[in-house]
Amino acid sequence: LYPLWLRCGEMLFRKQKITVKNEAIMVADADTVDLHLSSRAPASLEIAKDKNDASARQIELDVLSDKNAEIYWQRSDNYDTVLDLRIWGQANTALCRVMEKWLNHFYQVPVQIQPVEEVKDGKWVWHIGLDQESSSILNDLYNGNEVTGERNQRLVSLFRMEIRDKTLIRPDIAGQPIYLGMAMTADNLLRLKPQNLLVNLPLAEST
Repeated sequence: LYPLWLRCGEMLFRKQKITVKNEAIMVADADTVDLHLSSRAPASLEIAKDKNDASARQIELDVLSDKNAEIYWQRSDNYDTVLDLRIWGQANTALCRVMEKWLNHFYQVPVQIQPVEEVKDGKWVWHIGLDQESSSILNDLYNGNEVTGERNQRLVSLFRMEIRDKTLIRPDIAGQPIYLGMAMTADNLLRLKPQNLLVNLPLAEST
């Protein structure tokens, strides 16, 4: 098994702490972060690539990538590795593969999921929020309701999902992409609800 897939799999059942810095979207296990901070004064998580930067309190956790993936095997029970979910990065691609496997495992529905920067689709017909925050934001965007800049910035990732076998999907949705979203809370927490992918998938009645 690919370590990045396994680390992404942790996101499906463990709360994550998000730090956004430039293009990087750092995802760390929230309980691990709390453990590191428990004996310190309150501070926000700052995973700095420049260890000489003393501008913020830092928690030094290793960012998992292809180059150091082997460290996961010895430390998986510690939940102390970080993912960088920048849009075209290795971890975001790995998360797409995990979601594809999740759906195929439960429904035997082959899908293709890829990251997108934004939804530009005049025929946007279906979306699934992977957590409570993104569900609310995507619903408002879909219905034409105003979404403040602050709420919009909470969107961590957007994805486009295509169902390969169109006979498995409701006829009114078949052939159209399904958009997925992830968003953090106001306190930078990500609580994924992978069951949303299962219960909100517009399957045909015969499936």
